[in-house]
Amino acid sequence: MSNGIPENEDRPGLLPPAAAPTPWPVAVTARFPTRARTPARRVLIVERDLNHAALLTGAVRGQGYDVVLVGDADQAWERLQESHFATVVCRWRLPGTSSLGLLRQVRGRHEGGYIYFIAISEGDEPSEVQHCMDAGADDVLIEPVDPLDLVARLRVAQRIARMQDDITASNRTLSSANRRLETVNRKMRRDLDSAVRVQQALLPTAQIDAPGLDLAWRMRPSDALAGDILNYFRIDEQHVAFYVLDVSGHGVSSALLSVQIARLMSPVMSQSELVKQRLGEAPWYRLVEPLAVVRTLNEMFQTNDEISKYSTLVYGLIEPTTGRVRFVSAGHPGPVHVPAAGEAVEIVCAGNPIGVFPDPQLDEVELTLCPGDRLYFFSDGLYEVMNAQGRMLGLEGLKAHLIRHRGRPLDETVGKVIAEVEKWCAPALPADDCSLLGIQRT
Repeated sequence: MSNGIPENEDRPGLLPPAAAPTPWPVAVTARFPTRARTPARRVLIVERDLNHAALLTGAVRGQGYDVVLVGDADQAWERLQESHFATVVCRWRLPGTSSLGLLRQVRGRHEGGYIYFIAISEGDEPSEVQHCMDAGADDVLIEPVDPLDLVARLRVAQRIARMQDDITASNRTLSSANRRLETVNRKMRRDLDSAVRVQQALLPTAQIDAPGLDLAWRMRPSDALAGDILNYFRIDEQHVAFYVLDVSGHGVSSALLSVQIARLMSPVMSQSELVKQRLGEAPWYRLVEPLAVVRTLNEMFQTNDEISKYSTLVYGLIEPTTGRVRFVSAGHPGPVHVPAAGEAVEIVCAGNPIGVFPDPQLDEVELTLCPGDRLYFFSDGLYEVMNAQGRMLGLEGLKAHLIRHRGRPLDETVGKVIAEVEKWCAPALPADDCSLLGIQRT
């Protein structure tokens, strides 16, 4: 018995039955130089009957295959470990290690290409063919084996082996490409993380020392990198400067432009003199008027083949001691003035975006905040959010939230308004960057 399958030593093949199969003392190799040998044409035949093996070998040899003959599964496994064969033709009932064991070894190997396994069944057990296929054989021949039938099966095996080799080669190429892509992706993620840190470094870091003035802000990017950016800083002893910038579009290109503009708006004159310029005499500097700042930026960032983005910007100066505010809006939404008591009012601003027109229409707006008054600047992404029913929050909805929460401290109000916006568009997220800067005279 071998693996529960009864052996029948007297089962005749195509040759006249022998009293006993002739054993194979050693492996015999038959090589034929009549055709170019490729791995797809290498066949390992495992047959205990020398006469039957000779018949099969002769038929296969005539078609130019490179054949190695062995008499049992142990010898077959040794040969398979030494070199690659595209096809194994194996009698299912073998002495010693079973053909089932050999098949499991073949299917368990992880090196080399796929091996097509053809089992030869003696056919006296109806379930044996199914047993062979369930065990992992690719094909089964029933004795008596027609040599021409075997050759036809080998041709099928050869085509499949070549397809498997092609698939394996393609998988290797794909794996190599995936590894390279993963390397590139890791570098891109590192670069993206670095870019995010650079952008975040340009945002306000702490409350500034400006008695009589309170400022609070929130920015919710729609992606890792934002086209929005805002900041405020003490530009001299009498003034606090602020800006809110919104570059059109999303992603890396918008973020790069926003960072470039934000760097130019630094109050450190060794870095930029866009907003504050050196003088040769006391007080050794002068503040650039908001209107001049915006016009200079418009000249620097005109849209062209290299710069396809436009920007909206509000830039202004505040005098904390008096509450005087002067600002210029370049296509940016007008701020909302929330007095200590009374209705919220939108301040309408006329102005073209940066980069659209060579000589834009720009106007400076001036107002005075009374104690308790608040002024909110924001990007359009804050109120153009849509809810699940396709309804926009709108400026009126934003004003309602600003009024509803004005009794809270400024920083808490700003946080609550952002939360209201997120609640409005839930379960989705805002499709655009959302920026909000609150200024209160205390």
